[in-house]
Amino acid sequence: MACFECNLVEKGSAIAKEKHASAFLHVLPATIGHTIVIPTQHYPILEGVPDEAFENLAPLTKKISQVLFEALACQGTNILINNGVGQDSSHFMIHVLPRREGDGLNFGWRSQSFPEAYLNQFEEALKTAVQESAKVEQHRAVEELKTLKETESTRTYQIHHLQRIP
Repeated sequence: MACFECNLVEKGSAIAKEKHASAFLHVLPATIGHTIVIPTQHYPILEGVPDEAFENLAPLTKKISQVLFEALACQGTNILINNGVGQDSSHFMIHVLPRREGDGLNFGWRSQSFPEAYLNQFEEALKTAVQESAKVEQHRAVEELKTLKETESTRTYQIHHLQRIP
């Protein structure tokens, strides 16, 4: 059985669409104009959304935010992603919430204090992890290109020999 958001996509009731993304008014809005932007395919969390699909979410989110600014003359928007903990749906989504001074919405959190040495160590570890992740992705891309090149080389060889047949 499809999730609620997948059913919305199937019904075709989007207020806006891109190649891999759709936008809908939230059925239980926090404010008037509360909109969700979702991938058209089902992905439970951000990490599962393919890059090609995610690349369509950002421009659509921006477009919705711009339209809400103009249509509602709001003073700002909050762009929120609940990923895993705090997520109220099994379908990844981006919330766009129009904001006004004194609207009663509160997305604040208490800052925490950590020793500077710990923060520096964490920052270096995170940088290394991101760099290693990029190397793994680059390695995958190179391997894909090699496979394509080998396939193309085989095809070229086969075509060359086919052309020699009288």
